[in-house]
This record gives sequence, structure tokens and C-alpha cells, in this order.
Amino acid sequence: MENKQALDGKKILIVDDEPDIIESLEELLEDLFAVDSASSFEEAVSCLKTNTYDVAILDIMGVRGYDLLEAP
Repeated sequence: MENKQALDGKKILIVDDEPDIIESLEELLEDLFAVDSASSFEEAVSCLKTNTYDVAILDIMGVRGYDLLEAP
């Protein structure tokens, strides 16, 4: 499958303060991507400092997703 090969090695960060949202997204995406998750702003910043991601799915309100876009 050509499209699956294009996704190989891609890494996603999921950030949400609701565990059921993280769990649902992990279940949907883990067969296609390497998935990391964080449930707080601080945990997400730590992930961003130690890893490189191709995509991030951010909760805007619960974990200050907009602020994560500007995190060092």
C-alpha cells in the first residue's frame, strides 16, 4: 500500500487533559503513526523538548494549546 509507506516513520503528539480523548485518538492512530501523548501543558512541553513531531493534535482550552505553539 503506497499511502501507508508515506506515513511510515511519522510521529504525532496528542495533547488533551481528558484521558478518554487521548485514548480514542491513540486507538485510531497507533497503527499508522508513532504516537506520544501528554495530559498537561508541562508534560507536552517536555515532549516537545525531547522529540520532533510531524503533527500535533492540541486541546486549545484544557492544556493551553495555543501557548504550546509558541513553546521553546
